[in-house]
Amino acid sequence: MKKEIHPELKETKVVCRGCDNKFSVMGQLKQDVFYIEVCSNCHSAYTGKRKVLSAGAIDKFKQKYNNFLSN
Repeated sequence: MKKEIHPELKETKVVCRGCDNKFSVMGQLKQDVFYIEVCSNCHSAYTGKRKVLSAGAIDKFKQKYNNFLSN
């Protein structure tokens, strides 16, 4: 491998603002701490707490866009 052409990797701490989960990653970021809004611990797709549309919401959608959907 050629010397001095590869980027320098350093450890960066990632902090989730949603649940205060902290973990480390290796990367090329210049900052020591990187803040994110959601992580796999608090995101609804990973936790199984995903909201399902109620039947009323689906009926409202169909009424609103009935003319558009029928074309």
